Amino acid sequence: ESFTQSSRAKILAREIMSSPVLTLPVTASLSQAWEVVHSKRFRHIPILGPDDAVVGMLSDRDLFRGTMESVLSGTTWSIKQPEGPIKNLVSHPVLVASPEAELRAIARVLLEERIGALPIVSEAGGLVGMITRSDILRVLIAHPDFDQWV
Repeated sequence: ESFTQSSRAKILAREIMSSPVLTLPVTASLSQAWEVVHSKRFRHIPILGPDDAVVGMLSDRDLFRGTMESVLSGTTWSIKQPEGPIKNLVSHPVLVASPEAELRAIARVLLEERIGALPIVSEAGGLVGMITRSDILRVLIAHPDFDQWV
């Protein structure tokens, strides 16, 4: 029997999302964000507002861009500056998905929106997980029918 679209099992976000998710508050400092990127090797960090709702995403690229803009504008990195807030570097609004979202739909959003990660939020709006491009690639490679996806 040939492998068809209809015979593929649907993979849901809740099955592959990383959880719990390391987050930062919108009031976090640049040095706190750099510490997460450097020590944890995370490339995407969900940023939470005062009510713990996801208000944006901070990527390693956002941090590099902010650092370069500061250097190019002639601003020196004093002892105080790394303690400045990250809020001006945070990308928002942020796209999110439900735990019941299908993997194919999430992959499409990542590709079309040119983003590397998607926070997964509950119906109440609370952050319950995150899916990155790497998570999707891992699932594809580990899938028992991967060799038939041509």
